[in-house]
Amino acid sequence: MKSFRILYLIFFLSGATGLVYEVIWVRLTGLVFGNTSHAISVVLGAFMAGLALGSWWLGRKADRVSSPLRFYGLLEIGIGISASLVPLAFRSLDTLYWAFAPSLENVPGGNGLLRFLTSFLILIVPTFLMGGTLPVLARFFTEAIQEVQRKVGLLYALNTFGAAFGTLAAALFFIPRIGNTRSTLLIAVLNVLIGVIAILIASRQSQKVSAPPEESAWMPAESRGDATTDRLVLAALATSGFVSMIYEVAWTRALTAMIGSSTYAFSIMLVTFLVGIALGSSIAVKWRAAGLRLLGLTQLGIAAGAVLFLLGYLVAPYILLGLLRSLFYTFPAVLTSQFVVCASLMIFSTICMGAAMPIASQIYSNRLTVLGRSVGNVYSVNTLGAIAGSLAAGFVLLPLLGTERTILVGLFVNSAIAALILSAPKALVRPNLARWVALALLVVATLSMRGGVFWSKAFLDRGILVYARSFDARPDRRCRSQGGS
Repeated sequence: MKSFRILYLIFFLSGATGLVYEVIWVRLTGLVFGNTSHAISVVLGAFMAGLALGSWWLGRKADRVSSPLRFYGLLEIGIGISASLVPLAFRSLDTLYWAFAPSLENVPGGNGLLRFLTSFLILIVPTFLMGGTLPVLARFFTEAIQEVQRKVGLLYALNTFGAAFGTLAAALFFIPRIGNTRSTLLIAVLNVLIGVIAILIASRQSQKVSAPPEESAWMPAESRGDATTDRLVLAALATSGFVSMIYEVAWTRALTAMIGSSTYAFSIMLVTFLVGIALGSSIAVKWRAAGLRLLGLTQLGIAAGAVLFLLGYLVAPYILLGLLRSLFYTFPAVLTSQFVVCASLMIFSTICMGAAMPIASQIYSNRLTVLGRSVGNVYSVNTLGAIAGSLAAGFVLLPLLGTERTILVGLFVNSAIAALILSAPKALVRPNLARWVALALLVVATLSMRGGVFWSKAFLDRGILVYARSFDARPDRRCRSQGGS
């Protein structure tokens, strides 16, 4: 049990290292490609593509290795070694990229494709290895198929809490204090150390964790999945990943108008999003029975949370001002107020997003002997959906539709998949009130797509201006407060 606690800690740290890398690598690519939203979206797409590919392929590999824990240790060592070479690779990329970029100026999408391919080639090894860590550890920790929801939920929560911690560490300590390259090398050493510890624990185990006999590996007949259920689960996970990134991009754009666009403000928004997902996964650990209906309810919850964001955004500036006044306009007051506003607007949806992963893993996993493959499939499909959502939001939806209608697109998609799942035979109950709520939200999203239903243009310029004017009324506090706004 003590060894398990150590492993839980190192998986938390593994999540933290992944986000530190991501923040640093986005900064490094900005030095080559520029810091436009399109360039950042392409780089993040390349990052997540590596994760998806790794979870899909290495999840299958995890079912065939004799010691999943030792395999996990090797993955962490590989992450550390390959990640330490990324800054050097980006220095070489600068020359390579600008040698080809001018010739692609007149090719539609040519520069975007070049950015994606070059970023993907540089990041493929470390991100591929990162993608395999969750399915491999899930294979190690899970001793019975009925434990999938609890074990995957716990691991996913720990890793995501670690990611939130890593985001703050990168923004507040690593990047400003020791820079990009030295931060990368330091975190790479931590990855190698994590891998060595995992291998040592694996070598000291007197009895290896093995799968139970085939008869006990199967779930009860009434809980087994079928082809239709499996397709619905994967569709729900792809949709959840797609919509989560649409919401994250659109919500970040909306909140930037209210709480500012500083590094601190952006980090707070990202941390709030990650903490909500981690909390949702933690809550799902405590639920005993996962079923298709519960998965449909998580999708409905995400949609309901989007409506809460649209409505809550109308009163959020006044809440922000009240908090600032009560905390006397200090810099900590600004950070605290930003976090409270972000959490109150995003928490419900993100909790439901986090709960969907372990629930879907339990439904989709039918045999312990192929658990790594099942968890890898679920995670990779969710990540592919996130890639599509990130690119769609950055390149299509926000430029064409604006922030409010982009959120409504997410609401429409969530409501549609929720209604579809809740209409499946295995999810039907009488009366099926949840399905009617999903259909009602679908109608709301459709009718509101003309724009200006929830937010008016006159309202959207009141965010940062409201408390900026309040700061102007207190010139003695202006310099101190502007540092965090």
